[in-house]
Amino acid sequence: MSEHAQPLHESPQANMSSKARKRCILGACVVVVVILAAVGLTLGLTLGLRDKDDTSPQVGQTPASTAAPSVTSPPFPTGLGVYRRAAVATDYGPCSEMARDILQDGGSAVDAAVTATLCLGVASPQSSGLGGGLFMVIYGRNGSTETINAYQTAPAAADFDMFVDDTDQANYRARAICVPGELAGLWAAHQKYGVLPWKQLVTPVINMAEHGFPLAWHTAYCLKILQKKFNRWPILRELYTKPDGSLMESGDNITAPAGLVQTLRAIAEGGVTALYGGDVGRKLVQDVRDQGGIMTLEDLTSYNVTWEDPVVLNMGEGQRRVMSTPVTSSGNLVQFTVSIMDECNLASVNLSSYEGKLKMYHYFIEASTFAIGLRLHSGDFGKAETKKSVAALSSKEYARTICSKINETYVTYPSGRDYDTFNDLPETSRADPALEQADEGEAVDTMNGDTSHLSVYSEQGDAVSMTTSVGRYFGSRTFSNQTGIFLNGHMGNLYYNGRSPSWEANRLAPGARVMSTMSPSIIADEGGALGIIGSSGGLRIISTNAWVLLRSLWGSESLSEMIDSPRVYPYRSVSVSRTYYEKDFPEDLVEGLKAMGHNMVSTSSFAAAQGILRGPGPVIQAHSDRRKHGYPAGY
Repeated sequence: MSEHAQPLHESPQANMSSKARKRCILGACVVVVVILAAVGLTLGLTLGLRDKDDTSPQVGQTPASTAAPSVTSPPFPTGLGVYRRAAVATDYGPCSEMARDILQDGGSAVDAAVTATLCLGVASPQSSGLGGGLFMVIYGRNGSTETINAYQTAPAAADFDMFVDDTDQANYRARAICVPGELAGLWAAHQKYGVLPWKQLVTPVINMAEHGFPLAWHTAYCLKILQKKFNRWPILRELYTKPDGSLMESGDNITAPAGLVQTLRAIAEGGVTALYGGDVGRKLVQDVRDQGGIMTLEDLTSYNVTWEDPVVLNMGEGQRRVMSTPVTSSGNLVQFTVSIMDECNLASVNLSSYEGKLKMYHYFIEASTFAIGLRLHSGDFGKAETKKSVAALSSKEYARTICSKINETYVTYPSGRDYDTFNDLPETSRADPALEQADEGEAVDTMNGDTSHLSVYSEQGDAVSMTTSVGRYFGSRTFSNQTGIFLNGHMGNLYYNGRSPSWEANRLAPGARVMSTMSPSIIADEGGALGIIGSSGGLRIISTNAWVLLRSLWGSESLSEMIDSPRVYPYRSVSVSRTYYEKDFPEDLVEGLKAMGHNMVSTSSFAAAQGILRGPGPVIQAHSDRRKHGYPAGY
């Protein structure tokens, strides 16, 4: 892996001020009809990933929001942008714009990702923030790729039996807090790949936090879900209700807690040490311990980010590579699902017919269920069990074996237990590193996890795919008043005494790094990055990333169709297999899948993907999932 930063050139737009750019954008609105016509013409073409010699006409910049594709009813606002040079896609539009400004000021993809991540932590603390952790794939314009694991670790005082008398505390309140890694990961990435000064990346976030911003749609959505529990979590009432006691709504102006503004100022000046050993860290630890937590300042100062090579799936004859984060993320789990589908030769299935769609979804559910069957055998990569499962997940031969097991006309096995193929794996390994966790019970319970994903592509050709999380909505619901930070609740994602089923590879122990479903990915060929894909949504992340990657690699759709169309979320527990489907998923397909033996369950829960595709020709598509009401930005 590379040990030095990529040489990045300054953008020609670097001298344009943010205010001037915003005036230009507002002025451009008068020609929106003409622009949308151009976009419509382009999207009428095949907008999937194309070969680098595609000669489709060049398309100019489009507004951040365009008309929705006809994939659901009723129509919804969508976040699709088509750009010429660079793009950012996040689940909160103002953060996309802020990161776009960093790119126009000459910043690298990592610079833009730093700003976007800090911005999301302020605007959407239910999903991410300085109290959480991240996984990142960094692609250099010279083709080099490496990953960062800055996910949470168990404090030194953690003990396997610490939740035996109260398992609820593994997920909520201060004892559920793991050592956060988000800022450490951002700092490490910037030290190696940053171009602009660190303070310049943090300053616009401070301004937004202090002067106010519109309450994000998804924050308001989460607050409505939690409103009945405000007596248990009074900090949410304090931060998110109006003077008359009513709940704040999407679009209402809000400012960040004073402690968070002060924390951001300290980080802008002092960098990573402000939190990991400095005054911010001391205040954070004091607040955590005052509320019953076990994290210490030594836990913060000893936290380490790990740099690792990506796990790589070669598609076709190796012209395209899917690169993802290794364990303790789920990169290999996502890639294995894609690999099974590829080995089943499903790329040529006619998706314009009912029969073709039914076959595709049937195989996808089966492939996902087999892949998820190996997740409880991954965790600490030093353990033999993890090495064995990781080797299988990286093996095309084993993907071919799994494909041969799939029953073409009916579910392969009636019990979820039978999809666990671990005992059938060969003892010899030959491959790379990854995989994930999830609570037993309701796989897509709205409380089961939340996250933010962002994708960045710069005009120099470097790219970042990054996913960050505090766990469930607002993490452990533990708030540090002095620092303004919500802390993660990820201790419950480790295997502890009292949790079922057994998961020795992911056992709670001092310093254990938590397993995650997060799996940011980048698709590339010899011409550079082609696709930057990832999503949020707990266990739903795995199937969502696999589905969008498949459609990107095989499809002829626009990026918005790939991301916004209704989805299924396969799930497997020890005893049961079920497939959750979104309420606007076609009913005829639901009935067809039921007839094939699939246990279909409707859900209002969702995963939200953010993606960027390069092509056709000089076009860059960026899309923010309709499910979180975000939008991209670019130029």
